[in-house]
Amino acid sequence: MWVLSTSIASLPLNVYDTDGKTVKLSVSHEVNVLLNRKPHGLYTPFTFKQTMMMHLLTNGNCYIKKKKNAYNQVTELLILPLSEVTVFYDENREQKYFKYKSKEYTSTEIIHIVGMGFDGLVGKSPIAVSRDNIGLSLASQQYGSKVFKNGVFSSGAVEVPNVMKDDSYARFKESLNTSYGGLANAGKPMILEGGATYKQLKLDVQDAMFIEQRKMNVYEIARIYGVPPHILFQLDKSSFNNIESLGIEFVRYTLRAWCEMIESAFNCDLLRTDDFGKREVRFNLDAMLRGDSKSRAEYYKNMFNIGAFSPNDILTSEGFNEYEGGADKYVPLNMLPADMVREYYSREEKEENENTI
Repeated sequence: MWVLSTSIASLPLNVYDTDGKTVKLSVSHEVNVLLNRKPHGLYTPFTFKQTMMMHLLTNGNCYIKKKKNAYNQVTELLILPLSEVTVFYDENREQKYFKYKSKEYTSTEIIHIVGMGFDGLVGKSPIAVSRDNIGLSLASQQYGSKVFKNGVFSSGAVEVPNVMKDDSYARFKESLNTSYGGLANAGKPMILEGGATYKQLKLDVQDAMFIEQRKMNVYEIARIYGVPPHILFQLDKSSFNNIESLGIEFVRYTLRAWCEMIESAFNCDLLRTDDFGKREVRFNLDAMLRGDSKSRAEYYKNMFNIGAFSPNDILTSEGFNEYEGGADKYVPLNMLPADMVREYYSREEKEENENTI
């Protein structure tokens, strides 16, 4: 939960002006100011997004009350306690209603972000959906606690041919602990007497199964929330070669879905109806989808060579300042549009025919 909530909270959430061809950040728009300055007296922009995600991850729902001024502009966003909100749907009026502290609200007053569910009315907690898998993990955890509490663990055993007397056993035990116990005595050769022999104990099948089950618990949690295991520090199946692609997959197949869920609710309930097709609220995932510096340099080089990017486009994408004259785009001189080539050869052929006549 910490990984998902903080990842979403760290992403920029802005309002953009769009006409279908160009996209421009709308810095001064009232909703953009609200989301990026102070959504409410309780939250910073980061804690607002993090709290919102924690509600979705634990309950599958997030209820946000809109406070408006006299001009019907939204001035504050308050995340309501999950336990105090009830949702119901009036089929006659075809309207969703919310009950909070004995007062009724409509969907124009409450933003309801609905997670994974079955009816579109309320979302289901990912934990509740995967209850059986979590039950198995808890059972194995309880088993492990009992094993470590009641079990006997040792790295080896000393075997003696005959039964030792009490004073001999006490002297031998004290000598063993003093001479060979602790980190300072690790690796010292053992001196045994009276025909005693040392046998090293191996990890039995039961202990091995427990360790493997502990690994599987991490994988189950990763499956429930769609998080790659390496992000949960389970690195046994990760390598330097695939760690970057796994990170990009995390953005594409996990974060993107959560972002779309939040964006859809905000676009419906924060923007005006006449803003449709002109403005949109969305997260900026570009920074998290970037490859390494070598891959980005190759990409920018190719886009620059076909005239798609200007030097300033590349600079702003990397977070650097533009420079005067850097807005020009360039194309290679040894390439021409196909239509111009056909026109050129048609004209050459026509001139040849006229000269022949």
